[in-house]
Order: sequence, then C-alpha cells, then structure tokens
Amino acid sequence: MNKVKKLSIYINKYTISSAEQSIIALLSLNNIIEIKIIGKNSGGYTTCNKYIELSNGDGIEIPIGYMTDINLNIYKNGIYKN
Repeated sequence: MNKVKKLSIYINKYTISSAEQSIIALLSLNNIIEIKIIGKNSGGYTTCNKYIELSNGDGIEIPIGYMTDINLNIYKNGIYKN
C-alpha cells in the first residue's frame, strides 16, 4: 500500500500523557501515513492508570500497565525521535 500522507510530529520532554497516547495511536497508522518524529524524546508518561477513591474521600491513582500501539509495541521510556 502506498503511503498517501506525510505527518511530522514535534515532541520533547514536555510531551507527556495524552499527547503520547495520541502519538502512539498515530504510529499505528504508519502503514498508510509516513510519520516522522522530530525533536527530543517524550516524557515517558505512557502508563495506564486506575483511580481508586478512598473511604475518606481522598483518592489514589495507580499505574496498572503500559500503553501499546496496534503492533503491541510498548513505550515504557517514552517515544523516541526517528
């Protein structure tokens, strides 16, 4: 399949969490979109978290896994520029 679009994504250590999740989703489209990562490595906030409300009204958020792309690549240490 020919890649029909090109996309450049600028990242750095401040690219975290939902931005990383969005980039991981876009990387899953790499077979139809040419994706180039530019800048520096992302922050590495690629965990899936579970929020637990405590009986006193406080809460705690616990990492329970890592985000993966469609090919099950894990980005434990963030996304790296290519």
